[in-house]
Amino acid sequence: MRSALASHAPYGAHLANAPVVVVVGLDHHRGGADTELDGGRLVQTLLRSCADRGLGSCPVTFFPATAEQAVQRIVGAPDTVSTRTAVAIGWPGDPPPGVPAIPVGRRPPEQVIRWLSG
Repeated sequence: MRSALASHAPYGAHLANAPVVVVVGLDHHRGGADTELDGGRLVQTLLRSCADRGLGSCPVTFFPATAEQAVQRIVGAPDTVSTRTAVAIGWPGDPPPGVPAIPVGRRPPEQVIRWLSG
């Protein structure tokens, strides 16, 4: 099943070998207008919880719509449930040698927050 999921995510090859894959199912008919927001909060909480426990995690999106529909079939989700996101979870490996391509750390709040008044 993991390999099948990985084949539908352009940047999700790691799903095939992840010890755990969580596919997030969102039912827009039951969840209402806030369903996407709630799904994002769920994924963010899952990622933070993994990090707090020393686990590695990586979110994956399934696009375009044909990929999402394939994932629905793979996991047996009804048509009313969106399955655009999955999270791979496992123990992190050693970092590769060299300089990371993606910057790490956090920028100071004043660089990313703009306060509006009035």
